[in-house]
Amino acid sequence: MLFESIKTLRKIFLAAFVLLFCCAYIYACDHESRACMGVPILDSTTEYTTPEHKDFSGYITHYDQPAAIDSTTNTIYISQNFDKISSYVDFEGMLKLSDPEHHMYFAPDDAFADIKSAAREGHPFRLIVTDGSEKYTEYSVVFTSLPVVSIKGDLSYLRASEEEEEGDKPVEIFAGDIYVWTPYDPELRAYTTKSSALEWHVRGNSAAEHAKKPWKLALKNSDGENADLNLFGLGADDDWIFNAIAFDHTRIRERLFIDLWNDMAAETDYNNRMTDGQYAEVVMNGEYHGLYMVQRRIDAKYLGLTEHDILLKGKRTTSMECVYDAYEIIHTNLEHDYIYLLMENIFNRSDMTSFNLKNFIDTNMFIQLAYARDNHLFNNVYYVLRASIEGYKTTLTLWDTDISFGKSTTDVIDYERCMYNSMERPDTDNIRKLYPDYDVMAYERWCQLRQGIFSEEYISDTINDIMAEITLTGSLSRDYEKWNVPADTPDSLEYLKNFISEKLLWCDDHFAEEASESRQ
Repeated sequence: MLFESIKTLRKIFLAAFVLLFCCAYIYACDHESRACMGVPILDSTTEYTTPEHKDFSGYITHYDQPAAIDSTTNTIYISQNFDKISSYVDFEGMLKLSDPEHHMYFAPDDAFADIKSAAREGHPFRLIVTDGSEKYTEYSVVFTSLPVVSIKGDLSYLRASEEEEEGDKPVEIFAGDIYVWTPYDPELRAYTTKSSALEWHVRGNSAAEHAKKPWKLALKNSDGENADLNLFGLGADDDWIFNAIAFDHTRIRERLFIDLWNDMAAETDYNNRMTDGQYAEVVMNGEYHGLYMVQRRIDAKYLGLTEHDILLKGKRTTSMECVYDAYEIIHTNLEHDYIYLLMENIFNRSDMTSFNLKNFIDTNMFIQLAYARDNHLFNNVYYVLRASIEGYKTTLTLWDTDISFGKSTTDVIDYERCMYNSMERPDTDNIRKLYPDYDVMAYERWCQLRQGIFSEEYISDTINDIMAEITLTGSLSRDYEKWNVPADTPDSLEYLKNFISEKLLWCDDHFAEEASESRQ
């Protein structure tokens, strides 16, 4: 009996030991998994009682690049691909602190249990930096589904550009470095981090006067020479535009125009693509600047032009009296005087036979629907003259289309003016002389587009997709807060949708009437 009791007792002790070991193992595994991007998540912060204000921004890295940190609010912006994330343990990259005397910890937060909802709401996670005592410095960590860009550099004057001027004001060039985190890079189909030296300057005319500045960036190698880099899968280039989209409170007009045009261009063999745009959240020298649309500049490289082709950019003018004021030469191997003579005929409306009629019609379709008053004259349009045996073939490519879809100036939305007035290129009448059935062809093309990209459903779906991109992780809200855009702004998404819906119907009647009058 005693022997049997001892055996039973041994079994009980062994079972208890195994159970205790399993519990300890499970606890250890769970404790080990309580880390986000390599940073432990604390169970409590009660021991940290004395806040201090030390600057660790130069020591915190993400993917071994200096993290994008707003030093004013102590906010760190981290880009993640939420399409492939089910939990915080799936986050890409390590968040590290290079100061050996301090350590980082995430404060306990129930929001870690549903990280997608937390990110969608723009929830800030507390990050504690401490030397192990009761003293601590606190940062906020915000996760976004958009690429994050950090630009660091010397804002003191470097030099005036020898090549560019904005109006009569010399462009002031600055130098620094750029760091880019892309949660899904189409080029490599993965998370990517990229960096480059760069020079940049403020660009634009009226846009340059806004508090939220647009920039032109020229990427450089270690020798100071131009260096191509593929950002966001938009193609390799050294020349990039950071479009502040500051005058459009919806932040989507230009992207909507681009997406609709490029969808149409993909179905034709005569339209050039507009330059794509990728949204990103940008930090410049330790200050959060919000939502930008990053674009390549339209040039010979982007369009794939040969040395025999010509590229001209229309300039801000409403007069055709002086051809020198109507455009600037971007690409040619010909003498400029010859280009002036060649284009003088076009601007004097005496010879438009080189224009691709289908491209001209499509361009007018978009100008009319969007009431794109910044693009219907000579400003913000590229003339692409491709050399052929028969001579040059001319197509139009639009650019900078934010003053559109119910916005009549940079600061004003004007429903009445934009809805009930016709808007077409001033040289359309000359095209009508060459092609007497122009309006009939335009109406037929309009009817065709209304079955596809100009259907209300197609445009609505495109708007919703774009808005989801900038709202799902709080990017638009952060941009509004940064630049004091009121929540009840009249330039709202609802206004944009209503305008487009009713403008489509107005265009139905307008193009039908134009075609009917042409047939008489």
